[in-house]
Amino acid sequence: MHSRWLAPIVVFISLTAVRSQGATLRHHYLLDANGRDALGAADLTVKGNAVSFSASGGAAGGYVSLGGSDDYLMATLAGGSVLSILGDYGTFRPFSVSFWVRQTPAQAAAGTQAVFGMTTESSSTGTYNTGFETATRESSAGTGVLVRARQGGGGSDSGQIATGYGVSDGKWHQITVVYETGSRSVYVDGVFRGGNNTAIAITTNPVSRFAIGALLRADGILDDFNGDVDDFQIYEGAVTSLEAAQLYQHPGGTLVEYPVDLSSNPADVVDPLIGVLDTGSCVPGPCLPNGSIYPSPDTLTAAPGGYKQGSNVVGFAQLHPQGSGPSTMSYGNFLISPQLGAGNTEANHASPISEMIARPYAFRAHLDTWNTDCEIASAENSAIYAFTFPSSTDARLYFDLARKQNSTTGMTSGSVKIDPATGAISGGGTFTGNWNPAAYELYFYAVADATPTSAGTWTGSTDSAGTLAASISTKQRLGGWMQFNTTTNRAVRLTVAVSFVSVEQAKAHLERE
Repeated sequence: MHSRWLAPIVVFISLTAVRSQGATLRHHYLLDANGRDALGAADLTVKGNAVSFSASGGAAGGYVSLGGSDDYLMATLAGGSVLSILGDYGTFRPFSVSFWVRQTPAQAAAGTQAVFGMTTESSSTGTYNTGFETATRESSAGTGVLVRARQGGGGSDSGQIATGYGVSDGKWHQITVVYETGSRSVYVDGVFRGGNNTAIAITTNPVSRFAIGALLRADGILDDFNGDVDDFQIYEGAVTSLEAAQLYQHPGGTLVEYPVDLSSNPADVVDPLIGVLDTGSCVPGPCLPNGSIYPSPDTLTAAPGGYKQGSNVVGFAQLHPQGSGPSTMSYGNFLISPQLGAGNTEANHASPISEMIARPYAFRAHLDTWNTDCEIASAENSAIYAFTFPSSTDARLYFDLARKQNSTTGMTSGSVKIDPATGAISGGGTFTGNWNPAAYELYFYAVADATPTSAGTWTGSTDSAGTLAASISTKQRLGGWMQFNTTTNRAVRLTVAVSFVSVEQAKAHLERE
């Protein structure tokens, strides 16, 4: 299930389990034979005629199958909530839910489908109460993980997270949802998929309805789930991004068994992806303190920090500003774009990105269009990339030299040179167009560990295979590319360094670091 990251070509990120950071396990439903709470706090009752348990075949042992027509598991809440963390909400207490889900496309064909839902009591049968819900499909938006927090007395969706990230593919997926005071977060397969910071008023009534497989309201059963659920856990407190990754990496395990050790590396508490939510202008890629290189993904829709959530990724640029505004977008130089086949424009490179994990010192993700895993680690003036392509005779790395943020022709003069025998590519020149209007010099030197089968360069709109050097003296496009055969060895590692002085200085940085 997790083979893609179990043995990475270059190990950048290590999640070590030693101790927990404050999320306390309150309920644990194994769902392998019944709805029993392994902690003995609140067992679930089977409702409906199409609820069945299987002893094996789940993400972790057995699982429950729900038929999607008033078929669910419900907590008995007579006289108020007996779920230990879901009682009187006069004072909100952050909580988290974590579970595994499997659903086929046919099962997700219609309706809103809630893997879990809970609501507070209401005197009116027509209100939504105060409700919390996680669904794999929404009736109007279609498939994609959806998280809701609805204010009592109304059906406002201002507090929801619509990730657009589908999990209805017939495979097991792990979902962790965190409900905090004034915010919500969702992780799918250990990767942050979205957040919402809209405050939702919490009524003072106790939670009266909790179910796996439906949202129960005073006026009936809503949003029936059709599919399989395994290993449902409820925590008091907010699960962190690292803890969400732990729960994904250890199916059936809890944070009691697999806590996260943050004492050995405090940098692991930092999640750079938080800074790129919505219109955030931070940078998700890695950078060392006082480093001169800041490798990070750039998207087809321009953004001050290079990456705009929801837009397709076009490659990885080597320099980015942190927290700048959108008036004049700066840097974004030396875009490296992995892909299959020919095409030197950003439209050719563009791909959805998934499975992102970011730390201050490392980044990894998957480019869906090219089925390619990308990993980055940064040194002071250089970075190392690992691209794991599918088996192909036409895997390529494109290097766009003239491009910068929001411009394909940010270079006024410069050159590029490729040496296929050593796998080296280098170049640079003079750029303009940053927030500071003064021209600046910038150069790079990069080496691939695989021998290219072919290479070429382009100027303007003319791509010349076999031409290993090119230059420009006016503002126009300039770049180079290398082609690789990955049918035997799918991984191509690339080291790259930058310098504001010369190619020779960039090469010296690379050789030293």
